[in-house]
Amino acid sequence: MAFQASPQTTADAFQGFRRNALALKNLLSDFNTQSLAGALSANFVKSIYQQLIIFKAGAEAAAAITGIGQYAQDQYQDENYDVVSEGQALVALVETAIATIVAGIPTANAGGTDYVLVEEWASNGINVRSFSTGNAASLRDAFQAIIDAIT
Repeated sequence: MAFQASPQTTADAFQGFRRNALALKNLLSDFNTQSLAGALSANFVKSIYQQLIIFKAGAEAAAAITGIGQYAQDQYQDENYDVVSEGQALVALVETAIATIVAGIPTANAGGTDYVLVEEWASNGINVRSFSTGNAASLRDAFQAIIDAIT
């Protein structure tokens, strides 16, 4: 017999969504703190981009679980709490952050495919691009909006 990991229950979906939101909040808070201290590697920004994509997919999947809205209301004993709407608002902020990252990292198009340019050739090897404190300001703003939306 196989390990039964699905279907996902309403409780699993809600708790997973909450855990993922708090983990994302911590990651983005760390970025904001570190970006004020100095330049950050584009690889770090790329890893945050990947986490945002994963979070968005998980949030959308959780919102689609039947009964999650009622379950959240029961957990918080608040009949006005709409976890699906709050989740959709959070996903919209995540989409804005993703767009901000995409706009901030140079790309090159070859044969109809866009390539992310996080590294560049240099006379002494390969340099990883970085985001200075100033370059990271728009990312900090987008990330702060997400941080503020998660309590």
